[in-house]
Amino acid sequence: MNEGSAYRVKFLKILMTLCLVFGIGAAILFLTTRLNRADRETHYVDCSASTNGDGTLDAPWNSLETVNDTTFAPGSQILFRSSTVCTGTLSPKGSGEAGNPIIIDRYSDGDKPLIAGNGASNAVYFHNQEYWEIRNLEVTNDSAQASNRRGVYVIAENFGTAHYFRLINLEVHHVKGDNTKGQGGSAGIMFEVKGWIKSTKFDDVIIDGCTVYTVDRTGIASDSSWRSRPAIGRKIDNWAGWTNVVIRNNTVYDVGGDGIVVRNTTGALVEYNVVYDANMRSGEYCAGIWPWNSDYTVFQYNEVYRVRTMKDGFGLNADFGTTGTIFQYNYSHDNEGGFILVCAPSNRTNQDTIIRYNISQNDRARIFAFHGSTINTQIYNNTVYIGPGQRVRIVEQQPFGMGDTASQPVSAYFYNNIIYNQGGGQYMFMQGTTNVFDYNIFYGRRISGEPQDPHKLSADPLLVSPGSGGSGLDAVSGYQLQAGSPAIASGMIISDNGGKDFWGNPVPQVVPPDRGAHQYSTGNR
Repeated sequence: MNEGSAYRVKFLKILMTLCLVFGIGAAILFLTTRLNRADRETHYVDCSASTNGDGTLDAPWNSLETVNDTTFAPGSQILFRSSTVCTGTLSPKGSGEAGNPIIIDRYSDGDKPLIAGNGASNAVYFHNQEYWEIRNLEVTNDSAQASNRRGVYVIAENFGTAHYFRLINLEVHHVKGDNTKGQGGSAGIMFEVKGWIKSTKFDDVIIDGCTVYTVDRTGIASDSSWRSRPAIGRKIDNWAGWTNVVIRNNTVYDVGGDGIVVRNTTGALVEYNVVYDANMRSGEYCAGIWPWNSDYTVFQYNEVYRVRTMKDGFGLNADFGTTGTIFQYNYSHDNEGGFILVCAPSNRTNQDTIIRYNISQNDRARIFAFHGSTINTQIYNNTVYIGPGQRVRIVEQQPFGMGDTASQPVSAYFYNNIIYNQGGGQYMFMQGTTNVFDYNIFYGRRISGEPQDPHKLSADPLLVSPGSGGSGLDAVSGYQLQAGSPAIASGMIISDNGGKDFWGNPVPQVVPPDRGAHQYSTGNR
Protein backbone atom coordinates (compact mmCIF):
# COMPACT_ATOMS: atom_id res chain seq x y z
CA MET A 1 0.00 0.00 0.00
CA ASN A 2 1.46 3.38 -0.96
CA GLU A 3 1.32 6.46 1.23
CA GLY A 4 -1.65 7.94 -0.64
CA SER A 5 -3.73 4.78 -0.19
CA ALA A 6 -2.84 4.56 3.48
CA TYR A 7 -3.86 8.18 3.91
CA ARG A 8 -7.32 7.50 2.43
CA VAL A 9 -7.85 4.43 4.62
CA LYS A 10 -6.96 6.45 7.72
CA PHE A 11 -9.30 9.24 6.59
CA LEU A 12 -12.25 6.84 6.13
CA LYS A 13 -11.64 5.24 9.53
CA ILE A 14 -11.78 8.66 11.21
CA LEU A 15 -14.92 9.55 9.30
CA MET A 16 -16.67 6.29 10.32
CA THR A 17 -15.71 6.76 13.97
CA LEU A 18 -17.16 10.27 14.00
CA CYS A 19 -20.40 8.99 12.47
CA LEU A 20 -20.73 6.31 15.16
CA VAL A 21 -19.76 8.47 18.14
CA PHE A 22 -20.98 11.98 17.33
CA GLY A 23 -23.39 11.51 14.47
CA ILE A 24 -23.63 12.60 10.87
CA GLY A 25 -23.33 16.32 11.68
CA ALA A 26 -19.85 15.99 13.19
CA ALA A 27 -18.74 13.85 10.26
CA ILE A 28 -19.96 16.46 7.77
CA LEU A 29 -18.15 19.21 9.69
CA PHE A 30 -14.93 17.14 9.69
CA LEU A 31 -15.26 16.38 5.99
CA THR A 32 -15.85 20.04 5.11
CA THR A 33 -12.82 21.13 7.14
CA ARG A 34 -10.55 18.57 5.55
CA LEU A 35 -11.70 19.40 2.03
CA ASN A 36 -10.75 22.99 2.75
CA ARG A 37 -7.25 21.84 3.72
CA ALA A 38 -5.06 18.89 2.75
CA ASP A 39 -7.63 17.04 0.64
CA ARG A 40 -8.45 20.03 -1.53
CA GLU A 41 -6.84 19.52 -4.94
CA THR A 42 -5.28 22.97 -5.33
CA HIS A 43 -3.34 24.91 -2.68
CA TYR A 44 -2.00 28.42 -3.30
CA VAL A 45 1.16 29.88 -1.78
CA ASP A 46 2.13 33.55 -1.86
CA CYS A 47 5.11 34.23 0.38
CA SER A 48 4.61 37.98 -0.12
CA ALA A 49 1.18 37.87 1.54
CA SER A 50 1.01 39.67 4.89
CA THR A 51 -1.07 36.98 6.60
CA ASN A 52 -1.19 33.21 6.40
CA GLY A 53 -4.52 32.15 4.90
CA ASP A 54 -6.19 28.81 4.35
CA GLY A 55 -4.46 28.06 1.03
CA THR A 56 -7.22 29.27 -1.26
CA LEU A 57 -6.59 31.63 -4.14
CA ASP A 58 -8.13 34.51 -2.18
CA ALA A 59 -6.32 33.62 1.07
CA PRO A 60 -3.06 31.82 0.15
CA TRP A 61 -0.53 30.34 2.53
CA ASN A 62 2.42 32.65 2.99
CA SER A 63 5.21 30.38 4.26
CA LEU A 64 7.07 27.21 3.42
CA GLU A 65 6.47 26.03 6.98
CA THR A 66 2.75 25.69 6.30
CA VAL A 67 3.44 23.75 3.11
CA ASN A 68 5.95 21.49 4.84
CA ASP A 69 3.53 20.74 7.70
CA THR A 70 0.92 19.41 5.29
CA THR A 71 0.64 15.84 4.03
CA PHE A 72 -0.73 16.06 0.51
CA ALA A 73 -2.98 13.50 -1.11
CA PRO A 74 -2.63 12.15 -4.65
CA GLY A 75 -3.81 14.63 -7.25
CA SER A 76 -3.04 17.68 -5.13
CA GLN A 77 -1.50 20.79 -6.66
CA ILE A 78 0.73 23.24 -4.79
CA LEU A 79 0.93 26.48 -6.74
CA PHE A 80 3.39 29.27 -5.89
CA ARG A 81 2.67 32.79 -7.00
CA SER A 82 5.00 34.01 -9.74
CA SER A 83 7.61 36.69 -8.96
CA THR A 84 7.61 35.92 -5.24
CA VAL A 85 10.38 34.65 -2.93
CA CYS A 86 9.98 31.91 -0.33
CA THR A 87 12.96 31.56 2.01
CA GLY A 88 14.04 28.25 3.50
CA THR A 89 13.59 24.62 2.47
CA LEU A 90 10.57 23.39 0.51
CA SER A 91 9.83 19.86 1.80
CA PRO A 92 6.15 18.92 1.48
CA LYS A 93 4.94 15.54 2.75
CA GLY A 94 2.93 12.81 1.09
CA SER A 95 3.04 10.87 -2.16
CA GLY A 96 0.93 10.68 -5.26
CA GLU A 97 -0.02 7.49 -6.99
CA ALA A 98 0.21 6.03 -10.48
CA GLY A 99 -1.68 8.28 -12.87
CA ASN A 100 -2.38 10.79 -10.09
CA PRO A 101 0.82 12.60 -9.07
CA ILE A 102 1.16 15.60 -6.78
CA ILE A 103 2.17 18.68 -8.76
CA ILE A 104 4.16 21.74 -7.70
CA ASP A 105 3.89 24.62 -10.16
CA ARG A 106 3.29 28.36 -10.31
CA TYR A 107 0.26 30.57 -10.85
CA SER A 108 -0.23 34.12 -12.22
CA ASP A 109 1.97 35.96 -14.69
CA GLY A 110 5.57 36.89 -13.98
CA ASP A 111 8.91 35.30 -13.25
CA LYS A 112 9.31 31.88 -11.78
CA PRO A 113 8.66 31.81 -8.01
CA LEU A 114 11.95 31.56 -6.14
CA ILE A 115 12.76 29.04 -3.42
CA ALA A 116 15.82 30.54 -1.71
CA GLY A 117 17.52 28.01 0.54
CA ASN A 118 19.86 30.66 1.96
CA GLY A 119 22.53 28.18 2.97
CA ALA A 120 20.33 25.29 4.14
CA SER A 121 21.45 21.75 3.38
CA ASN A 122 18.82 21.62 0.62
CA ALA A 123 16.51 24.19 -0.92
CA VAL A 124 14.01 21.59 -2.20
CA TYR A 125 13.93 18.22 -0.44
CA PHE A 126 12.00 14.95 -0.77
CA HIS A 127 12.59 11.83 1.34
CA ASN A 128 10.95 8.44 0.66
CA GLN A 129 8.24 9.90 -1.53
CA GLU A 130 7.03 9.17 -5.05
CA TYR A 131 4.77 10.39 -7.85
CA TRP A 132 5.70 14.06 -7.78
CA GLU A 133 6.04 16.69 -10.50
CA ILE A 134 8.01 19.86 -9.76
CA ARG A 135 7.68 22.49 -12.46
CA ASN A 136 8.59 26.12 -13.19
CA LEU A 137 10.47 27.04 -10.02
CA GLU A 138 13.65 29.03 -9.53
CA VAL A 139 15.87 27.51 -6.83
CA THR A 140 18.96 28.96 -5.13
CA ASN A 141 20.98 27.93 -2.10
CA ASP A 142 23.73 30.47 -1.69
CA SER A 143 25.94 31.12 1.32
CA ALA A 144 29.15 32.88 2.24
CA GLN A 145 30.79 29.54 3.09
CA ALA A 146 30.95 26.36 1.03
CA SER A 147 29.32 23.28 2.52
CA ASN A 148 27.75 19.99 1.45
CA ARG A 149 24.69 21.62 -0.08
CA ARG A 150 22.19 21.04 -2.88
CA GLY A 151 19.50 22.88 -4.78
CA VAL A 152 17.05 20.02 -5.36
CA TYR A 153 17.66 16.79 -3.42
CA VAL A 154 15.52 13.65 -3.74
CA ILE A 155 16.35 10.69 -1.48
CA ALA A 156 14.99 7.16 -1.29
CA GLU A 157 16.26 5.33 1.81
CA ASN A 158 15.48 1.67 2.56
CA PHE A 159 12.30 2.26 0.54
CA GLY A 160 12.17 -0.31 -2.27
CA THR A 161 11.32 1.25 -5.62
CA ALA A 162 10.52 4.97 -5.63
CA HIS A 163 8.44 5.72 -8.70
CA TYR A 164 7.85 8.71 -10.89
CA PHE A 165 9.57 12.05 -10.42
CA ARG A 166 9.43 14.87 -12.94
CA LEU A 167 11.63 17.95 -12.69
CA ILE A 168 10.50 20.25 -15.49
CA ASN A 169 11.70 23.73 -16.47
CA LEU A 170 13.51 24.48 -13.22
CA GLU A 171 16.17 27.17 -12.91
CA VAL A 172 18.69 26.07 -10.27
CA HIS A 173 21.64 28.34 -9.60
CA HIS A 174 24.05 29.74 -7.02
CA VAL A 175 24.32 26.63 -4.90
CA LYS A 176 27.40 27.15 -2.74
CA GLY A 177 28.43 23.53 -2.43
CA ASP A 178 31.58 21.66 -1.50
CA ASN A 179 33.77 20.68 -4.44
CA THR A 180 35.15 17.61 -2.68
CA LYS A 181 34.55 14.49 -4.75
CA GLY A 182 32.49 11.77 -3.07
CA GLN A 183 29.16 10.08 -2.56
CA GLY A 184 26.30 12.29 -1.44
CA GLY A 185 28.13 15.37 -2.58
CA SER A 186 26.95 18.82 -3.49
CA ALA A 187 24.93 19.42 -6.65
CA GLY A 188 22.38 21.61 -8.33
CA ILE A 189 20.04 18.62 -8.78
CA MET A 190 20.73 15.31 -7.03
CA PHE A 191 18.82 12.02 -6.83
CA GLU A 192 20.28 9.58 -4.31
CA VAL A 193 19.56 6.21 -2.75
CA LYS A 194 20.72 5.68 0.84
CA GLY A 195 20.61 2.91 3.41
CA TRP A 196 21.70 -0.73 3.60
CA ILE A 197 18.63 -2.53 4.95
CA LYS A 198 16.26 -2.73 1.98
CA SER A 199 17.30 -2.78 -1.66
CA THR A 200 16.21 0.55 -3.12
CA LYS A 201 16.16 2.25 -6.50
CA PHE A 202 14.34 4.89 -8.52
CA ASP A 203 12.11 4.15 -11.50
CA ASP A 204 10.70 6.61 -14.03
CA VAL A 205 12.66 9.81 -13.40
CA ILE A 206 12.69 12.60 -15.99
CA ILE A 207 14.72 15.81 -15.68
CA ASP A 208 13.71 17.97 -18.63
CA GLY A 209 14.30 21.57 -19.68
CA CYS A 210 16.14 22.66 -16.55
CA THR A 211 18.86 25.32 -16.42
CA VAL A 212 21.57 24.70 -13.82
CA TYR A 213 24.43 27.14 -13.35
CA THR A 214 26.94 28.52 -10.84
CA VAL A 215 26.74 25.42 -8.65
CA ASP A 216 29.26 23.22 -6.86
CA ARG A 217 30.22 20.40 -7.22
CA THR A 218 28.03 18.78 -9.89
CA GLY A 219 25.27 20.12 -12.09
CA ILE A 220 22.94 17.10 -12.32
CA ALA A 221 23.79 13.78 -10.66
CA SER A 222 22.52 10.45 -9.38
CA ASP A 223 24.11 8.16 -6.80
CA SER A 224 23.31 5.08 -4.74
CA SER A 225 24.49 3.08 -1.75
CA TRP A 226 23.16 -0.06 -3.49
CA ARG A 227 26.11 -0.03 -5.86
CA SER A 228 28.31 -3.03 -5.11
CA ARG A 229 29.01 -5.57 -7.86
CA PRO A 230 32.04 -7.15 -9.54
CA ALA A 231 31.94 -4.52 -12.31
CA ILE A 232 33.37 -1.99 -9.83
CA GLY A 233 35.65 -4.51 -8.12
CA ARG A 234 33.38 -5.50 -5.22
CA LYS A 235 32.84 -9.11 -4.19
CA ILE A 236 29.40 -8.35 -2.74
CA ASP A 237 26.71 -7.96 -5.38
CA ASN A 238 23.86 -5.78 -4.10
CA TRP A 239 23.54 -3.55 -7.17
CA ALA A 240 20.06 -2.14 -7.72
CA GLY A 241 20.01 -0.45 -11.12
CA TRP A 242 17.62 2.45 -11.58
CA THR A 243 15.27 2.19 -14.55
CA ASN A 244 13.62 4.59 -16.99
CA VAL A 245 15.86 7.55 -16.20
CA VAL A 246 15.81 10.36 -18.79
CA ILE A 247 17.87 13.58 -18.65
CA ARG A 248 17.11 15.81 -21.63
CA ASN A 249 16.99 19.39 -22.88
CA ASN A 250 18.94 20.77 -19.92
CA THR A 251 21.58 23.50 -19.94
CA VAL A 252 24.38 23.21 -17.36
CA TYR A 253 27.21 25.72 -17.04
CA ASP A 254 29.64 27.36 -14.61
CA VAL A 255 29.91 24.16 -12.60
CA GLY A 256 32.59 23.59 -9.98
CA GLY A 257 33.15 19.99 -11.12
CA ASP A 258 31.21 17.61 -13.38
CA GLY A 259 28.33 18.64 -15.59
CA ILE A 260 25.99 15.61 -15.74
CA VAL A 261 26.83 12.30 -14.05
CA VAL A 262 24.68 9.16 -14.36
CA ARG A 263 25.35 6.51 -11.70
CA ASN A 264 23.69 3.18 -10.92
CA THR A 265 21.28 3.09 -13.86
CA THR A 266 20.39 0.64 -16.58
CA GLY A 267 19.15 1.89 -19.93
CA ALA A 268 19.27 5.60 -19.04
CA LEU A 269 18.87 8.17 -21.82
CA VAL A 270 20.82 11.45 -21.76
CA GLU A 271 20.02 13.65 -24.76
CA TYR A 272 19.83 17.21 -26.10
CA ASN A 273 21.72 18.68 -23.17
CA VAL A 274 24.28 21.49 -23.33
CA VAL A 275 27.15 21.48 -20.82
CA TYR A 276 29.87 24.12 -20.85
CA ASP A 277 32.35 25.75 -18.50
CA ALA A 278 32.57 22.68 -16.28
CA ASN A 279 35.30 21.92 -13.72
CA MET A 280 35.65 25.63 -13.07
CA ARG A 281 36.63 25.37 -9.40
CA SER A 282 37.29 21.80 -8.25
CA GLY A 283 40.61 21.01 -9.93
CA GLU A 284 39.64 17.32 -9.53
CA TYR A 285 39.17 14.60 -12.11
CA CYS A 286 36.01 15.83 -13.86
CA ALA A 287 34.31 15.60 -17.24
CA GLY A 288 31.33 17.15 -18.97
CA ILE A 289 28.92 14.20 -19.26
CA TRP A 290 29.58 10.64 -18.15
CA PRO A 291 28.26 7.40 -16.60
CA TRP A 292 29.63 5.29 -13.77
CA ASN A 293 28.50 1.82 -12.65
CA SER A 294 25.71 1.93 -15.22
CA ASP A 295 24.75 -0.28 -18.13
CA TYR A 296 23.41 0.47 -21.61
CA THR A 297 23.34 4.23 -21.20
CA VAL A 298 22.70 6.23 -24.38
CA PHE A 299 24.23 9.71 -24.70
CA GLN A 300 23.04 11.48 -27.83
CA TYR A 301 22.58 14.95 -29.30
CA ASN A 302 24.52 16.61 -26.49
CA GLU A 303 26.90 19.54 -26.87
CA VAL A 304 29.85 19.83 -24.48
CA TYR A 305 32.52 22.51 -24.53
CA ARG A 306 35.11 24.32 -22.43
CA VAL A 307 35.55 21.66 -19.77
CA ARG A 308 38.60 22.82 -17.85
CA THR A 309 41.86 21.25 -16.58
CA MET A 310 44.03 18.40 -17.73
CA LYS A 311 42.81 16.15 -14.89
CA ASP A 312 40.44 14.40 -17.25
CA GLY A 313 38.80 17.59 -18.54
CA PHE A 314 37.10 15.59 -21.31
CA GLY A 315 33.83 16.50 -22.90
CA LEU A 316 32.62 12.89 -22.59
CA ASN A 317 33.74 9.93 -20.53
CA ALA A 318 32.76 6.25 -20.34
CA ASP A 319 33.89 5.48 -16.81
CA PHE A 320 34.32 2.09 -15.17
CA GLY A 321 31.59 -0.28 -14.04
CA THR A 322 29.88 0.20 -17.41
CA THR A 323 28.70 -2.10 -20.18
CA GLY A 324 27.16 -1.20 -23.52
CA THR A 325 27.45 2.59 -23.26
CA ILE A 326 26.62 4.43 -26.51
CA PHE A 327 27.85 7.93 -27.41
CA GLN A 328 26.25 9.06 -30.67
CA TYR A 329 25.39 12.33 -32.44
CA ASN A 330 27.23 14.46 -29.87
CA TYR A 331 29.21 17.64 -30.57
CA SER A 332 32.33 18.16 -28.46
CA HIS A 333 34.59 21.18 -28.87
CA ASP A 334 37.27 23.20 -27.13
CA ASN A 335 37.57 20.93 -24.09
CA GLU A 336 40.95 21.26 -22.39
CA GLY A 337 41.32 17.56 -21.61
CA GLY A 338 40.05 16.27 -24.92
CA PHE A 339 37.09 14.64 -26.64
CA ILE A 340 36.38 11.33 -24.90
CA LEU A 341 37.89 9.07 -22.24
CA VAL A 342 37.20 5.34 -21.88
CA CYS A 343 38.63 4.05 -18.62
CA ALA A 344 38.67 1.35 -15.94
CA PRO A 345 41.18 0.17 -13.33
CA SER A 346 42.36 -3.42 -13.59
CA ASN A 347 39.73 -5.96 -12.52
CA ARG A 348 36.93 -3.47 -13.16
CA THR A 349 34.55 -3.48 -16.12
CA ASN A 350 34.41 -1.21 -19.12
CA GLN A 351 33.24 -3.13 -22.12
CA ASP A 352 31.30 -2.78 -25.35
CA THR A 353 31.36 1.02 -25.44
CA ILE A 354 30.26 2.44 -28.82
CA ILE A 355 31.39 5.88 -30.04
CA ARG A 356 29.78 6.80 -33.37
CA TYR A 357 28.62 9.74 -35.52
CA ASN A 358 30.10 12.34 -33.18
CA ILE A 359 31.90 15.56 -34.13
CA SER A 360 34.97 16.79 -32.27
CA GLN A 361 36.36 20.23 -33.08
CA ASN A 362 39.50 21.65 -31.51
CA ASP A 363 39.39 19.46 -28.44
CA ARG A 364 42.73 19.79 -26.69
CA ALA A 365 45.30 17.36 -25.32
CA ARG A 366 43.69 14.05 -26.36
CA ILE A 367 41.00 12.90 -28.75
CA PHE A 368 40.42 9.20 -27.99
CA ALA A 369 41.88 8.27 -24.61
CA PHE A 370 41.94 4.81 -23.04
CA HIS A 371 43.08 4.62 -19.44
CA GLY A 372 43.30 1.17 -17.89
CA SER A 373 41.39 -1.92 -18.94
CA THR A 374 38.80 -1.28 -21.66
CA ILE A 375 37.37 -4.10 -23.75
CA ASN A 376 35.78 -4.04 -27.20
CA THR A 377 35.39 -0.30 -27.72
CA GLN A 378 33.88 0.40 -31.14
CA ILE A 379 34.78 3.81 -32.63
CA TYR A 380 33.29 4.43 -36.06
CA ASN A 381 32.03 7.20 -38.36
CA ASN A 382 33.24 10.08 -36.21
CA THR A 383 34.63 13.31 -37.67
CA VAL A 384 37.53 14.92 -35.80
CA TYR A 385 38.98 18.34 -36.62
CA ILE A 386 42.31 19.46 -35.13
CA GLY A 387 42.98 23.11 -35.91
CA PRO A 388 46.25 24.87 -36.75
CA GLY A 389 48.58 25.22 -33.79
CA GLN A 390 46.93 22.39 -31.84
CA ARG A 391 49.09 19.48 -30.76
CA VAL A 392 47.17 16.51 -29.40
CA ARG A 393 47.39 12.80 -28.82
CA ILE A 394 44.91 11.47 -31.32
CA VAL A 395 44.93 8.15 -29.47
CA GLU A 396 46.30 7.87 -25.94
CA GLN A 397 46.55 4.58 -24.07
CA GLN A 398 48.00 4.34 -20.58
CA PRO A 399 47.41 2.70 -17.18
CA PHE A 400 44.46 3.92 -15.17
CA GLY A 401 46.74 5.44 -12.54
CA MET A 402 50.29 5.35 -11.29
CA GLY A 403 49.41 2.74 -8.67
CA ASP A 404 47.53 0.47 -11.04
CA THR A 405 50.29 -1.84 -12.21
CA ALA A 406 48.21 -4.91 -13.09
CA SER A 407 47.69 -6.06 -16.65
CA GLN A 408 45.85 -3.46 -18.72
CA PRO A 409 44.05 -5.20 -21.59
CA VAL A 410 42.69 -2.83 -24.22
CA SER A 411 40.83 -3.70 -27.40
CA ALA A 412 39.66 -0.84 -29.60
CA TYR A 413 38.35 -0.85 -33.17
CA PHE A 414 38.43 2.27 -35.37
CA TYR A 415 36.42 2.23 -38.59
CA ASN A 416 35.23 4.89 -41.07
CA ASN A 417 36.48 7.87 -39.05
CA ILE A 418 37.76 11.13 -40.54
CA ILE A 419 40.78 12.67 -38.79
CA TYR A 420 41.27 16.15 -40.26
CA ASN A 421 44.54 17.32 -38.76
CA GLN A 422 45.78 20.86 -39.35
CA GLY A 423 47.94 20.83 -36.22
CA GLY A 424 50.23 18.16 -34.89
CA GLY A 425 50.31 15.40 -32.36
CA GLN A 426 51.03 11.75 -31.86
CA TYR A 427 49.60 8.30 -31.22
CA MET A 428 50.45 6.55 -27.97
CA PHE A 429 49.67 2.84 -27.73
CA MET A 430 50.45 0.49 -24.85
CA GLN A 431 52.15 -2.83 -25.47
CA GLY A 432 49.93 -5.87 -25.40
CA THR A 433 46.82 -4.04 -26.60
CA THR A 434 44.60 -4.82 -29.57
CA ASN A 435 43.98 -1.87 -31.87
CA VAL A 436 42.34 -2.34 -35.26
CA PHE A 437 42.14 0.51 -37.79
CA ASP A 438 40.38 0.12 -41.12
CA TYR A 439 38.72 2.41 -43.67
CA ASN A 440 39.69 5.63 -41.86
CA ILE A 441 40.72 8.92 -43.49
CA PHE A 442 43.88 10.59 -42.15
CA TYR A 443 44.08 13.97 -43.84
CA GLY A 444 46.34 16.95 -43.29
CA ARG A 445 49.51 16.85 -41.30
CA ARG A 446 50.85 13.31 -41.21
CA ILE A 447 52.16 12.11 -37.89
CA SER A 448 54.93 9.65 -37.17
CA GLY A 449 53.45 6.48 -35.76
CA GLU A 450 50.20 6.78 -37.66
CA PRO A 451 48.52 3.39 -37.29
CA GLN A 452 48.44 0.79 -40.02
CA ASP A 453 45.11 0.78 -41.86
CA PRO A 454 44.65 -1.52 -44.88
CA HIS A 455 42.06 0.76 -46.49
CA LYS A 456 43.15 4.16 -45.25
CA LEU A 457 42.78 7.29 -47.34
CA SER A 458 44.88 10.44 -47.07
CA ALA A 459 43.05 12.56 -49.66
CA ASP A 460 41.09 15.67 -48.73
CA PRO A 461 37.64 14.45 -47.59
CA LEU A 462 36.12 17.67 -48.99
CA LEU A 463 34.25 18.77 -45.92
CA VAL A 464 32.07 21.83 -46.55
CA SER A 465 33.87 24.11 -44.09
CA PRO A 466 36.05 22.30 -41.55
CA GLY A 467 36.79 24.26 -38.38
CA SER A 468 33.74 26.49 -38.76
CA GLY A 469 31.56 24.91 -36.08
CA GLY A 470 29.98 27.35 -33.63
CA SER A 471 27.72 26.76 -30.65
CA GLY A 472 24.76 24.46 -31.09
CA LEU A 473 24.08 21.20 -32.89
CA ASP A 474 22.81 23.19 -35.86
CA ALA A 475 26.17 24.99 -36.22
CA VAL A 476 28.21 22.08 -37.57
CA SER A 477 27.04 21.89 -41.18
CA GLY A 478 30.65 22.56 -42.17
CA TYR A 479 31.38 18.91 -41.39
CA GLN A 480 29.09 17.58 -44.10
CA LEU A 481 30.67 16.06 -47.19
CA GLN A 482 30.69 17.70 -50.61
CA ALA A 483 30.11 16.00 -53.94
CA GLY A 484 33.22 14.20 -55.10
CA SER A 485 34.51 13.47 -51.61
CA PRO A 486 36.62 10.29 -51.45
CA ALA A 487 34.70 9.48 -48.25
CA ILE A 488 31.51 8.84 -50.22
CA ALA A 489 30.48 5.18 -50.48
CA SER A 490 33.99 4.04 -49.56
CA GLY A 491 33.51 2.93 -45.96
CA MET A 492 33.30 -0.41 -44.23
CA ILE A 493 29.88 -2.03 -43.82
CA ILE A 494 29.02 -2.22 -40.10
CA SER A 495 26.09 -4.24 -38.85
CA ASP A 496 23.82 -2.71 -36.20
CA ASN A 497 25.27 0.69 -37.07
CA GLY A 498 22.54 2.82 -35.47
CA GLY A 499 20.74 3.39 -38.74
CA LYS A 500 21.34 7.14 -39.18
CA ASP A 501 24.11 9.74 -39.21
CA PHE A 502 24.58 12.96 -37.19
CA TRP A 503 21.99 14.77 -39.33
CA GLY A 504 19.45 11.93 -39.36
CA ASN A 505 20.27 10.60 -42.83
CA PRO A 506 19.96 6.82 -43.21
CA VAL A 507 23.18 4.82 -43.06
CA PRO A 508 23.21 1.77 -45.36
CA GLN A 509 23.94 -1.65 -43.91
CA VAL A 510 24.22 -3.74 -47.09
CA VAL A 511 26.33 -1.42 -49.28
CA PRO A 512 29.40 0.62 -48.29
CA PRO A 513 28.54 3.72 -46.25
CA ASP A 514 30.34 7.05 -46.35
CA ARG A 515 33.19 7.70 -43.96
CA GLY A 516 32.76 10.24 -41.18
CA ALA A 517 29.69 11.52 -39.36
CA HIS A 518 27.80 12.56 -42.53
CA GLN A 519 26.15 10.34 -45.15
CA TYR A 520 26.19 12.44 -48.31
CA SER A 521 25.49 9.46 -50.52
CA THR A 522 22.05 8.69 -49.06
CA GLY A 523 19.67 9.31 -51.94
CA ASN A 524 22.53 10.48 -54.21
CA ARG A 525 23.95 7.20 -55.41
